Amino acid sequence: MRSDPSRSIDKPEPGYFAIKLVKGGVRVAARLSHDNGLWMVEINGETKGAPVADPTENAAIWRVWHGGQFISESEYHYLLERSTWAAQNAPADPFANPSKPADLRRMAPLF
Repeated sequence: MRSDPSRSIDKPEPGYFAIKLVKGGVRVAARLSHDNGLWMVEINGETKGAPVADPTENAAIWRVWHGGQFISESEYHYLLERSTWAAQNAPADPFANPSKPADLRRMAPLF
């Protein structure tokens, strides 16, 4: 995790982030990239919107920049793989439905 918690709110930076899609939900992987003068955002492995030259033109970029927490690249890949696995193998797992709040009553017991 990045040690510098401060950032300029009006100047997004490329990087890896964890973000919740809903209150009470799990954190999912997000990535901001800036290549060849174009900004792109991926949330939970899905590209959100078209690449744009001005980051203010894509609301998902600002959602990640303002609401996301910096994470390492390895944690980003872990969150993506966890979400993919849950969607295929554990439909009651909160990572299978990150756009819904986690319901502990639907989860399998730990032991």
